Amino acid sequence: MAKKGKSKPPIEKCISAESIRLVDRAGKERMRLHAGSSISGIQILGPSGLPMIELQVTSDGEATLRIANSNSSTAISIGSKQNGNGVTVHNHDGLPSTSIGIDHLGDDTSGHSGGYLVVRDLKNQNHTIIRPMTD
Repeated sequence: MAKKGKSKPPIEKCISAESIRLVDRAGKERMRLHAGSSISGIQILGPSGLPMIELQVTSDGEATLRIANSNSSTAISIGSKQNGNGVTVHNHDGLPSTSIGIDHLGDDTSGHSGGYLVVRDLKNQNHTIIRPMTD
């Protein structure tokens, strides 16, 4: 006796597209996947339809992760670039307030490196930079 019910949709082994947009059951866009010539990434959208989480890589190999707060301003950003890597915490308006990372201080990425911590006082518009002492 044959089983009754819905047949399963076929599973594709490969899908080629420059952009894919995922929607929820109501048809509201919730996620984007895009591959461009200069930047490729994934965005997860919040209830407002604006990106809350973004992961992207540029054509020259720089990678960033951005997490937004409820008003879509950057809350936390993590970056890996040719001249250094770092994490920045932003205030409610998206302005950077605290950063920690490492700079490649030489002429190329194999040169000397130095860690840093930057704390910004946005009210008084000044900042403190802490770096290790060098000999």
